[in-house]
Amino acid sequence: MARRQPPKLRLTPLGIVATFVTLTEAVFGFALTQVSGGVQVALTVFLIVYAIMATVAFFLILWFRPYVFYSPVWKY
Repeated sequence: MARRQPPKLRLTPLGIVATFVTLTEAVFGFALTQVSGGVQVALTVFLIVYAIMATVAFFLILWFRPYVFYSPVWKY
């Protein structure tokens, strides 16, 4: 009896975008707690604008080219 192999982890474009945005928000969120004054205001504005721009870009791409977020077809 043959064993079933667990599915391989595929790196999709959507996964790459999500990982990048999450990592960026986490790093800058931590940096935000370590600074004060004008730098803290600038980082706060950047985080808010970055999140809005990433969301707008995601939905624009999803609206006009949804196929780019699918994983490539792999033939074995």
